[in-house]
Amino acid sequence: MIDVFSLASGALGIVNPATTVTVKCSDGYEIQPDGSPKLKTFTLTAQADIQAVSAGDLEHVASINQQADMRAVYIRGGLKGLSRPLHVGGDLLNFYGSDWLVTQPVEEWGYGEWSKVIVTRQTAAPSPM
Repeated sequence: MIDVFSLASGALGIVNPATTVTVKCSDGYEIQPDGSPKLKTFTLTAQADIQAVSAGDLEHVASINQQADMRAVYIRGGLKGLSRPLHVGGDLLNFYGSDWLVTQPVEEWGYGEWSKVIVTRQTAAPSPM
């Protein structure tokens, strides 16, 4: 099979180099002795192509109705937005000094080979002093 992600990343990397991101992936939850759920996660590091959100991408999140700092992220692997029935999602990425929540999966190629997601900034970047 053709590795489309690597081909596109190589060509695009000349103009927009890949960014190293830390990904905190949701892995369901476990029930604590007191009956409360505790989120299970695992962390990994990946290279991602981060871009401004296009007008077409904004159509996917039109129902969110929020003023927020959003980015489109292309990344190898399958990131998930919140899915309560599957007990997954809420994946967080950390780049540009901030945490970004996956708010909308837009595209996924193959079975988790690569994906395009829209992320929304959750924490402010540290202020320069």
